[in-house]
This record gives sequence, C-alpha cells and structure tokens, in this order.
Amino acid sequence: MFSAISGFIFLLTQSTSTSPLYLWSYVDSTIFRLMGLTLVRGGKFYVTTIDSKGPVLFFIEALGAWISSGKIGIFIIQYIFLLVTLISVLLIAKQLVANKYIWIFPLLYLCFYGFAFEGGNLSEEFSLSFIFLGIYLVLYLFKNGSLGSIKTKISFKTENLLLFSLGSLAALTFFIRANNAAAIIAAILALTYFMLKRLPAKQFFTFFSSIIAGFLLVTSILAGYFIINHSYSDMIYGTFLFNYRYSINHSRDFSNTFLTSFSAAAIVVCILSLTTAFLYYHSKRDAKVPLLLVLVGVFSTLTLYISGHNWLHYLQLLMPPFIISLMMLCVALDDTLKQVSERKIYSRLGHIGLFIFLLMDFSVVYGYRHERKANEINIRDSIQIINEIPVNQRNSVYGYGINPLPFTETSVLPSKRLTALQDWMIQQDPFLKNEVYSYFQINPPKWLILSPQYPPEDAFISKFVSSNYRQVYSNTNYTLYELTISE
Repeated sequence: MFSAISGFIFLLTQSTSTSPLYLWSYVDSTIFRLMGLTLVRGGKFYVTTIDSKGPVLFFIEALGAWISSGKIGIFIIQYIFLLVTLISVLLIAKQLVANKYIWIFPLLYLCFYGFAFEGGNLSEEFSLSFIFLGIYLVLYLFKNGSLGSIKTKISFKTENLLLFSLGSLAALTFFIRANNAAAIIAAILALTYFMLKRLPAKQFFTFFSSIIAGFLLVTSILAGYFIINHSYSDMIYGTFLFNYRYSINHSRDFSNTFLTSFSAAAIVVCILSLTTAFLYYHSKRDAKVPLLLVLVGVFSTLTLYISGHNWLHYLQLLMPPFIISLMMLCVALDDTLKQVSERKIYSRLGHIGLFIFLLMDFSVVYGYRHERKANEINIRDSIQIINEIPVNQRNSVYGYGINPLPFTETSVLPSKRLTALQDWMIQQDPFLKNEVYSYFQINPPKWLILSPQYPPEDAFISKFVSSNYRQVYSNTNYTLYELTISE
C-alpha cells in the first residue's frame, strides 16, 4: 500500500509531461504519445509517423491513447508500470535483505530515480519495469530453482516457465530500445554462467532453450504484426538501421561524456556495485548474487557511453545496480547494523528518504508556477494553429522542427511520417535526408507549421519554404504557411 501511494504521488508531481497537474509535454514524450495516437486513429507505426525507438514502446503508448486521447491515458499506464517496478524492487529486497524494513527500498528508489526522471514518459521508464522484474526472476531462480540450496525447490515445469518469461522480458526491453536491455541481459548471463557450470548438459540446454524461446516468441509476434501490416522494413529502419547508421556516420566525442557529472554518477554506481559485490561475497561466500551485481553494474555503466551523449534520463538505467547495491550492502553489513541498532539505522534511512522524496516533489510543483502561464499559451496556440486550417484540407498538414503538440492536442495527423527533430535527424542519416527532401520536392504539404523561435536550419528546406510558401498566420509558438505553387 505504501508503494502504491508513494508511486502515485511521485508520478503526479514528477511526470510533468503527463501528470494532470501540468500542461507542458517534453518533446520526446509528445512524439511518443503521437506514435500511440497514430495507431488508435487508424495509422501505422513507422509509416504514418516514425521515431527511432522500438515498437514495444509505441504499443505501450497506444494502450494509453486507447484509454484517453489526452495525457491521462498514458499517465494511468505509467502508474501501472511504476507499480510493477516498485513491487519488483520490494520482491528483490525480500530475496536479499529478508527483514521487516524492506519497505524503505521502494522509497529510496523513488528518491534517486526522481533526479533523472526528466518529465517522464520516456523509454527508460517502461524498460525498468521489465528489467527489475527480470532481475527478480533471476534471484528467485538462484534461490528456488535447480541452482538453489533449499530442499523444496520449484518444479522443472515451473522453472522452464520462469526462464521462458525471463527471455520474453528481455525481448520486450530490447524492443523498447536495444541499449536499455543491457541490465537484464547481464542478469541472464550471470544465470547462464552458473547453469552451465553446475547443471548437467542436457538440463542446461533445456533451460537455456526456454530463455531463447521466450525471446523469439516476442520477436516473432512483433515481426508478424509488422509483416501483416506491410511495415516490417519501416520498423527495422526506425528501430535499428537509423541508430546503426547514426553510430557509424558520426564519431562520438567521449571527452564530452567522461568529463561531466553524468560520467561521475555512472562511475560512482559502477564502483559501488563492484565494492558491494566484494563485501557481499566476503560475508556470504556465495558468488551468484555478487556476479549478477558486477555484470549488471558494468553493463549498465558501459551502455551509457555507447551513444556518446549524456542526456540526463539515461541515468535511469543505473537504478538496477544502484538499488541492488544498497540492498546487498545492508546484507553485507548486517552484523554491524545489529550492533548499532538495526531498527534505528533503517528508521533513519526511511525518514531521510521520505524527507528527500517530499522535498523533491514539492520543489517540482512549486517551481512549475513560473511556467504555467507560458504552457497554457503553448497549448492554446497548438490548437489555434490547426483551427486556422480549413477542415477539408487537414489531411495535408506537416510540422517541421516543432514540438508536435498541434497533432496530439487535436485529431489531425501529420501528412509526412517524420514530424519532429528533423534538422537533427536528417544530419544523422543521408537516407533520411533524402526522404525529408522528397516531402517537399514530391507532393509538398498544403500547410506547413514552423516554430518562430527555431526556423529550419537546413539550407534546402529553408530556401524551399521561402520560395514556395507564404505565411498566413502566426502566434507566440507557431507560424502557419500555405503552399503557393500547384501541387
């Protein structure tokens, strides 16, 4: 009950992109919501609208859009996913710490999680639910499966089912964003290592095949869906090829990542994971959990550097090794804690966590009062810019370089699939640049929405707009242009 209440308060105050307390929506969150709305309104993922994340994220967004076309739908879905995460944290604590004070760990999770939440409704948030649930299954199997030392173990059939579920969770995470799956893959590797080391070959292959089968089932369902909808190649491009081409066509400036507080946080968590794993092994003489923590810590840290960017919300991926390190540290120092009053230590940790939690929530709500009026104007402008377009011509509306709120706040869908962050995305992949150029060279949109603060940076787009469009309306946040040449 405490986790349910604290989780709801957290989302209500911290998820500025989706909470009913706020009006604003971070651009990534708006794009993801638009992807979900696309499916509900009869469009196709990666064909009607496109973004460089995996389809599982957009199916989650579509579930929220099915509940409500406004933000409340995805807010409800976020809450369900956060509950799964917090319950998984509680179950992990029960496996590792096994005392009556385990309630503090979901609270500590929210305290540190909030610093990297960045408005909510981002890919990391949903991935963490699958990751923590997957890590719990691994720990459960360590204790109650064939690798466990207890007398009453789970049945062979149940163990296979749990391994199958573990593979499915890994696939679901992978198809949200491949990088996000590092932690759950690390946990599976730890489990696989001990299965290979301690189980008969036949039993190992049976169990490992169950993991692979779970992964392949999710993959097959997703592939089948997009093949049936004639959008398989579009999904592969949006999920994998764009990111691959970006990675090979642009060198990463790791110096900009390493010499930052972002890097410091990642390194601290990695060192904490390694140190805690050593202390835990020295205390318990059991290598299974320490190896899991080492691999999860190292993999989670390394994946932050793959993109060469230091976006704050990437730090959410450090939550599994960080929160598990805190649990294992409590176990490793168990004798010390009892000597200085275990109840007093956990009680103080809980009170400190509660203070940080409430202070963090209050600061976000209090700080928003300065932004509310501007956000009200932004929402009003988003709706007004669409209202200026004749109803019978709203099937040929395109936004370039804008937060796509005009499309999420109304029932209009963009007429071209790449509808946000175009200046950045076309720099990453020549294929995408040619596609966006063709939007204007072949059947250009009748109506074009631009941002007065951020006009197109691309020389071709800027020149084409100035030569072939005329401005017909402008407000604080958007400028509307009408095509002047015959289509």
